[in-house]
Amino acid sequence: MKESDPHGPAMNEEIIKSSGNPRVKKIRKLMKSSAERNSAGLFPVEGIRMAREIPAELIQELYFSESAVREGLPAELADIYGAAGAAPVILSDDIFRSISDTKTPQGVLALVRKVPYTFEDVIRSARPVIVVECLQDPGNMGTILRSLEAAGGGGLICDAACTDIYSLKTIRATMGTLFRVPHITVEDLAGTVRDLKRNGYRIYAAHLSGEDYSTAVCYEEKSAFLIGNEGRGLTDETAALADQLIKIPMEGSVESLNAAVAASLLLYEVKRQLR
Repeated sequence: MKESDPHGPAMNEEIIKSSGNPRVKKIRKLMKSSAERNSAGLFPVEGIRMAREIPAELIQELYFSESAVREGLPAELADIYGAAGAAPVILSDDIFRSISDTKTPQGVLALVRKVPYTFEDVIRSARPVIVVECLQDPGNMGTILRSLEAAGGGGLICDAACTDIYSLKTIRATMGTLFRVPHITVEDLAGTVRDLKRNGYRIYAAHLSGEDYSTAVCYEEKSAFLIGNEGRGLTDETAALADQLIKIPMEGSVESLNAAVAASLLLYEVKRQLR
């Protein structure tokens, strides 16, 4: 195997084969610990499709497995890390498998700098905002981000009890929208909702005691929707912050919808009304 190929960008010469290597230890910490990700301002992204979604300027380090190099993956992704100026590092297949979050790793992993989004970034477009309280499922979190982009939403606000947006499972569920939709995590959810009101947003809470979301409500251009935990919904304290309680009508014996489905329906109802 050649470490430098005339048909592709140069690679770091060393092939890392030891689990005690400082780079490998660093990746493992970032994979496992949200506190480590917060402290470093970095998060790992794995897989070919997700690698293509990363803005080049956010890539800090890039890793390929030995087999990925043999199969020509570095040349296939050369435009990405060439723009980033990140010389890829090669890991032995055994080491790559040991750090991978998937059963069948594709042989590419990037360490990516977090974008320091602010509250102002979330509200800048004046488009609908989703506010989630204690959302625990990574799939739901990722789907909400995707729906925000698809429906033209402004951004996502999470409280500190939510699942980590930068976990590998959540990142995969976002399918790349993580890099395009402003999102913030806040310690004071009530204070942030009050800030939304001060900036002209009308606050709606998805709640079983609410009014029909599609017939009883005429949405303002600046709308924010409170979505609660998958099992318990919104706390009474957070629901009380809303200007209006709304619900999605359901037939049969269904008591509630998946949090991401509810958020998506609400976003598209606003889109329909404002069309």
